[in-house]
Amino acid sequence: MSSQLEKAKYISSLLSLLLILLLFIFIFYPDFNVKLVSLILALAIGVLYFKYEDKIRKIASSQLPPTLQLKGTTVIKCLNCSYTTERNYIEGDYIMKEAGECPKCKGQMVISKIFFEKSSK
Repeated sequence: MSSQLEKAKYISSLLSLLLILLLFIFIFYPDFNVKLVSLILALAIGVLYFKYEDKIRKIASSQLPPTLQLKGTTVIKCLNCSYTTERNYIEGDYIMKEAGECPKCKGQMVISKIFFEKSSK
């Protein structure tokens, strides 16, 4: 695995050096046929990028930490009688969002808290 990472770093360094070379050609040789050199370097960079793109992505994705699984909980509270209940978080929930009527006093219920915990998985 480390040899693949070293190869990816090498390729990345090579692409950077090619770009620096192009910059120096622009700065120090203004009379030089810049279009030709630019075309050749752009083609070389493109070929190297497309040749090693999949390998670089695989290496990069294999070194990411596993995704953190979170369980969302929404706390709903009645504005009249302070009755509270909890339910699973639903995308689009926000604090003070109306959440129906209270089963006890038929008053207005709103979301009062939203929190997330690590999942047991």
